[in-house]
Amino acid sequence: MKKITKLLLGVVIAFVMTLNAHAVTISTNSTAGTTDTGSRYVTNTSTLTVSGVQSADTFKAYKILNTFYNSTTNTFTYEFTSTFQTFLTSTNGQTNDYSSLTVAQYQALTSGNTTSGSTTTNSTLDTLVSLYTTYIKANNVSGSDMTVSSTNATASLEAGAWLVLPTATTKVYAVMVGNIEFKANSNGTDWDITSPTIVAKVSSAAISKVLKDTSTTEGSYSIGDEYNYLITASIPTYPTNATNKTLTITETLENGITFGSIADVIVKDGATTLTTNTNGTVVDTNEHTVATIVKNGQEVTITLNADYISTNTVTIEYPATLNNSAVLGSTGNKTTTTLTYATQPYSTGNGTTTTTEGVVNTVTTYGIRLFKKNSSNTGLQGAEYIVYSDSGLTTSVGTITTGNDGYGTIDGLASGTYYLKENKAPTGYRINNDILTVTINTSNNYTETNQEDTQMGLLPTTGGIGTYIFIVMGAIIVIGALVFLYKYLNKNKNKDGK
Repeated sequence: MKKITKLLLGVVIAFVMTLNAHAVTISTNSTAGTTDTGSRYVTNTSTLTVSGVQSADTFKAYKILNTFYNSTTNTFTYEFTSTFQTFLTSTNGQTNDYSSLTVAQYQALTSGNTTSGSTTTNSTLDTLVSLYTTYIKANNVSGSDMTVSSTNATASLEAGAWLVLPTATTKVYAVMVGNIEFKANSNGTDWDITSPTIVAKVSSAAISKVLKDTSTTEGSYSIGDEYNYLITASIPTYPTNATNKTLTITETLENGITFGSIADVIVKDGATTLTTNTNGTVVDTNEHTVATIVKNGQEVTITLNADYISTNTVTIEYPATLNNSAVLGSTGNKTTTTLTYATQPYSTGNGTTTTTEGVVNTVTTYGIRLFKKNSSNTGLQGAEYIVYSDSGLTTSVGTITTGNDGYGTIDGLASGTYYLKENKAPTGYRINNDILTVTINTSNNYTETNQEDTQMGLLPTTGGIGTYIFIVMGAIIVIGALVFLYKYLNKNKNKDGK
């Protein structure tokens, strides 16, 4: 049974190897090697693939090792390319000095025939190729273009060691090294050439933002209300020795919104709440500056330090207030949030960062317009109403006073239902004790309502002109009776005087 298992395993391994290598006739040109002068430069090509990429990304491959073949001894040797050797020399005297690195030492850094550099470790290979990447970017080193189709980037490249770098992307890629090399096939005399596949280590960035109490991008408040925004940033993982780790959140507020105190901004690295100082620095328990907050007018920038962020999620909560410059209606008062991050960790300048599409949050506020009138629909000046937010009339949110046209307004109310009670009537009119109930119509800037007052000194009447006749006749009778009484009393007074 064990023999059968081993045999099957061997067949599987052989099958897998045939998927990644194929027998070739070794081709060379006239260039002789320096390590082995009897060897010649190998011109055979094979396909190098990077899987797990975005279709819009572009890549170049940069050669590290050339391959040489000695047909007499049937052996291969490897030498650094002239560009890579110049790079190694340039490190002389630096902290990471590779000026005396040998090919054998370089090969000892690799692991298998395909290595995908980690974004978080300081392994020797990562350190070396990251420095080479910086050199490539700084010196505009030429590379070989790769073709992207779906989620794969491919290129037909000569045998040797290759460094793959993105040239345009919205994500962050780790350094990637692939080796196209020769393997002895099963007969022990011929050679197969590998077609390596590198599984890309990709890290993405994104930003979202909601109003904390609604958990959506919109909310409605009254002028003077304080509320909180909640920003969530997905932070890419940068190579430890990257030279460009730009991470900046930009917050732009329209004039109707006032940013709260910097000291009240809450920043979290994952689940850990950091300390926000009044000077805008945000520090961890070791007093490392994880972020810096700067307010400039209606723009707030939050610069993150990737070296001290321990997770891939940063949340920022800050208070804001709707102020008297707020715009009424559904257009609302907006904030726009973006994240700018480095997509080229080893170079700076134009094209090395990407800014996300702005996340827009809208805060709305509205008004009520009251028309005070008499029975003739004429506007009345000087009516005063108290506006309440509850039917029990315990919470006042402001007043409305009508002008000479009979209209009065209250601005800056959150959507909802309000209750209006007349507190003072226009001169010559009685207070109307009926409560007006007004529900904000969010389709309009102002929700309209009206109420009529009764003029003082007038009794309510019914019927026609006959009623007035009876009143007049009654008045005549009363006056006549008073005249008769007066004369009667005078007459008796004169008699008594005799």
